[in-house]
Amino acid sequence: MTVKKSFDTMLSRLEPTSRQKTAIQTARENIDKAILNSPKIFLFDYNQPSFLTGSYKRNTLIKPIYDIDLYVVVHNGKHALNKKPIWVMKLIKSALKQRYPQTRIGVDSPCIVVGFSGFKFEVVPVVAYEDDEERYLAPGHNAMEWIDCFPHVPDKWMTNSNYKSDKKFVPLIKILKQWNRFNKVRLKSFHLELLTEMVFNEVSEITNYPQAIHNWMYWVHWWISHCEQEVFKNNLIEVDF
Repeated sequence: MTVKKSFDTMLSRLEPTSRQKTAIQTARENIDKAILNSPKIFLFDYNQPSFLTGSYKRNTLIKPIYDIDLYVVVHNGKHALNKKPIWVMKLIKSALKQRYPQTRIGVDSPCIVVGFSGFKFEVVPVVAYEDDEERYLAPGHNAMEWIDCFPHVPDKWMTNSNYKSDKKFVPLIKILKQWNRFNKVRLKSFHLELLTEMVFNEVSEITNYPQAIHNWMYWVHWWISHCEQEVFKNNLIEVDF
């Protein structure tokens, strides 16, 4: 088996199955219905109550599946203006509990976690800006305040990076995520994606997977080492002898 064939085989094994994708889509639709059926939840757009984001939306999700990010766009005046995010989060939890009375559902700031067989949904209430389609308000620390977030921005640079690399960028991220998970490196999924974007849009390019992995390891190690050195130097400077 060639090196390329080995990587292709590994990638096929990491890909969620058709059955899993169908189960995720069905669960998403039922979550939307539960929210739409609640008289206490007011939405920004009743024709599109939510949108997917994160690894599932960017097609960088690998098996086993841990979580799916779903943002519910709520009405600003009804749920955000002069109100804490935790208030609407509890309303969403209640609506989901009525739809799934036997399912484990809990508030884990900044999201409502809905556990299904084989995966979980992390549901986040957000508020849209009518004059800025990229910008949203999302629950901040302990869901006691609203903070700005830009969930669509990573989707766009991911698409652009994948196009520039002849569609090798997304598969490479899946390979690196498997390495991260198998070796318990504990890099967060988004941070790994961001580091990959930095490497292959600033200092390197993807010609093949082995070389790309080597370059990623080199540059990420170099950046982290230099950041640690800078932090150490700054701490020394701040010490009052």
